[in-house]
Amino acid sequence: MIRIATVGYLNARPLTSRLDPSRYTIRSGHPFEVAEWLASGAVDLALVPIGAVLDHARAVRLVPGVCIGALGPVRSVVLAGSAPPHAWRRVYLDGVSRTSVLLARLLLAGPLAGRVGAGLEVVDAPP
Repeated sequence: MIRIATVGYLNARPLTSRLDPSRYTIRSGHPFEVAEWLASGAVDLALVPIGAVLDHARAVRLVPGVCIGALGPVRSVVLAGSAPPHAWRRVYLDGVSRTSVLLARLLLAGPLAGRVGAGLEVVDAPP
């Protein structure tokens, strides 16, 4: 039986909702877990985030034309704090989603760079 892993998020449902559990072993998890399962061979096929493809380029093959994407703005990465960005001293990035971590780093180094302090510490937190 083919082993399939997918992220347990709503935006994955159009690609996974019709998978027949009598034909496939289906496993759901956080993006970090799904990527690790695929890279380790624990599953045969997976819906993985682009960050995992970059980390495991030699262990994965892409299927063209299948993805979760958007043509416009998406609000899937949230940087939240109890103080305004200029008062932030430390930002913790949750390792559950590598893609969100990459996007947060890009935001902090790019569009938000002028709004956060120069000594901002960015910390990778475990998943």
